[in-house]
Amino acid sequence: PGEMPPAKLRLTIADDGVGFDTDVPHTGHYGLQGMHEHAALMGAELAMESRPGAGTRIVLDFET
Repeated sequence: PGEMPPAKLRLTIADDGVGFDTDVPHTGHYGLQGMHEHAALMGAELAMESRPGAGTRIVLDFET
């Protein structure tokens, strides 16, 4: 049999918490930058949506 095509996976994490403004830098904190760097290292795409008072949603798309 031939080789299987890569599987596309999506991981979504969402909450209805306090949220935050993604445009405001948080000096001395590298969490978001680190998440983006780790996603890039594994060939994935990371998207994040958050607004104060509206919670946060993180989506990671990648192929295996």
